[in-house]
Amino acid sequence: MAFALACLGIIGKVIAGAKTLAGSRQYDDMDMVVIIGAPDGVFQFTGQVIVNGIEDLRAVQCDAADATVLFKENLCHTIPPASARSANVNVNVIGPAVLAKQNRGDIPRKSEGWPATHEKQPGRTTVQEDPMSVAVTAKERDSDALVVSQVYDGILRLTLNNPPANALSMALLEALKASLDKAGEDHHVRVVIIAAAGKLFSAGHDLKELTSHRQDEDRGRAFFEKTMRLCAEVMMTITNLPKPVIAEIDGVATAAGCQLVATCDLAICTDTSTFGTPGVNIGLFCSTPMVALSRTAHRKQAMEMLLTGEQVDASSAREYGLVNRIVPKEYLRTVTDKYAAVIASKSPLTLKIGKEAFYQQLERPLLEAYDYTAWVMTENMMARDAEEGINAFLEKRDPKWTGR
Repeated sequence: MAFALACLGIIGKVIAGAKTLAGSRQYDDMDMVVIIGAPDGVFQFTGQVIVNGIEDLRAVQCDAADATVLFKENLCHTIPPASARSANVNVNVIGPAVLAKQNRGDIPRKSEGWPATHEKQPGRTTVQEDPMSVAVTAKERDSDALVVSQVYDGILRLTLNNPPANALSMALLEALKASLDKAGEDHHVRVVIIAAAGKLFSAGHDLKELTSHRQDEDRGRAFFEKTMRLCAEVMMTITNLPKPVIAEIDGVATAAGCQLVATCDLAICTDTSTFGTPGVNIGLFCSTPMVALSRTAHRKQAMEMLLTGEQVDASSAREYGLVNRIVPKEYLRTVTDKYAAVIASKSPLTLKIGKEAFYQQLERPLLEAYDYTAWVMTENMMARDAEEGINAFLEKRDPKWTGR
């Protein structure tokens, strides 16, 4: 039985008969551990967990056909139930508050930024989907709006709703831009998530809509240019938005859909998602998607995607630098919301300053970039939020942000 030790990054050993995996690894306080499983079989997790300097040693028994320990870095290890029904995994984990709270049975509720219902029962730990989250998903899918908006806990979730392919039609692009413009002015919104309803994230431009304008007097030139420029405006709106934007991908993201993913500040996808720029296959090179892709993915890999038109899987997309994290489908929204909640807890002014400076310095020569960021940090230090944050750190208390 092959145990994916390299995947978890643990130096360990498998002892025949005893089925014991032992080892250790350290994680910082941003790491998150989720125990995933389905009924049947028993998986025992024994770990030393240190949260906020407090050591907590426990054993958790999970009902699981395939018990998976999923780390925030997307490193995972699966223990097949047939040969390891009582496998003991010893891991030294420093800082995963989520795991610690799971095991104590006090997972924060939706209002605290963790949209999942966790039910603790004697001798077992189970994770259930939040019924509120399910209801919202159903509502989003039934809506007639091309872009469905939902605001909660400082997060704006924009769901592309143009089935079956969530094509970026002129109307959808206009709706998305309007929603982003509004978000930029809404002080209640600190983070934006762009997701999609259905089985595809987005297949890119609406080719049927574009082709219908071949009958125009100019063979569609004016409409083609209007579409491409509007799409570019949407991408620039995301980049210039004073708030972080996270792409949440489940399924196919191709052409302008892939461009949208590459443009967002962060991207989290399911392990079955695929990405591509297949325009070359139909005689239309993905030139505008290339702008975002070449600035996000590694140069050689970006060119490979553009020239071959082939789809790449989630793991390759992460290696290329196109996405940040890969998670199982059933945990996509939970993990994305958790990321967004962590970011939303920061000073909105600091996020605005940091995002703008990040993209500004990228386009400058090294010396000029340092000169520019030295000025940015000086101005940032003069902000009330920086003063409050530093004082709170020195005084060992939580900061109170004012956005000034």
